[in-house]
Amino acid sequence: MKQKKISIIGSASGWGARIRSTEQGPDFLNSFGLVEKLTNSLLEIKWARTIYPQHKAAELDLNDVTLALFELVPHIENIFQTVLSELNAQHFPVVLGGDHTMAIGTWSAVTYALNAVQNFGLIWIDAHMDAHTLKTSPSRAYHGMPIACLLGHGVPELVNIGGLGAKLRPEHIVQIGTRSFEEGEDKLLKYLGVKIFSMEEVQIRGVESIMEEALTIVTRGTKGFGLSIDLDGFDPDEAPGVGSPEANGLRKKEVLRVLPKLAKHSQFKAFEVSEFNPERDIEQITAHLILDLTKVLLH
Repeated sequence: MKQKKISIIGSASGWGARIRSTEQGPDFLNSFGLVEKLTNSLLEIKWARTIYPQHKAAELDLNDVTLALFELVPHIENIFQTVLSELNAQHFPVVLGGDHTMAIGTWSAVTYALNAVQNFGLIWIDAHMDAHTLKTSPSRAYHGMPIACLLGHGVPELVNIGGLGAKLRPEHIVQIGTRSFEEGEDKLLKYLGVKIFSMEEVQIRGVESIMEEALTIVTRGTKGFGLSIDLDGFDPDEAPGVGSPEANGLRKKEVLRVLPKLAKHSQFKAFEVSEFNPERDIEQITAHLILDLTKVLLH
């Protein structure tokens, strides 16, 4: 059997967040031996590149989010170019970070490479909707905005990464596990028609039923689909190493049980895991969760 070629890309930035030590995530995972722990006879896996911003957060005191944008935009453009390059080389990209603004670069690149702009599905596992604009966000932190940006709403410098305008359509996006959000972003996504499975609905129906429906939505008439995981989608006792933990989240065992169906699907094109903060991790619980998620999605 031909080996599947996997390229891991680290996004070592926290500029989109208020708590910026997510920038340490990729280097920690590399030293943790993630590649060595994942390698088997069916995978040709490499750590392709770790993308660093122009400055680390420790080097600059930028509390003004407008100034932080000058650090963030070139970083996301680098993610775009790197993911695009790996896809053009016929490699399967796995992006690990790093705050969730990296999703703008990841999915802009995937849709561009596959000639699937506004014709690509995305499953978004997250405690938050990440659909703010500067007008609706209380914190004005950019990691609360990637879904809005991918749908063409928000800061032009982020919306237009990799090309002008929206990269995804609302009818091709599914959010799973949401339980902490503000009125402005909720209003936007409901107006646009994004399918949202709240954590309450997940608990009532079960993860398997939710994922089955999600898979139907993201593959309906699209050229492929991807998966974006924010670790705060999980319960804090199973993912303590995040910047914005939210109680009553997804359970690791249940999620791991349903992910193989996504991984084996012929239209599964890429995935990312975001918001790992090693400073907040406890006994490497979150690092091992990333390992388990990645292992299931690649095997």
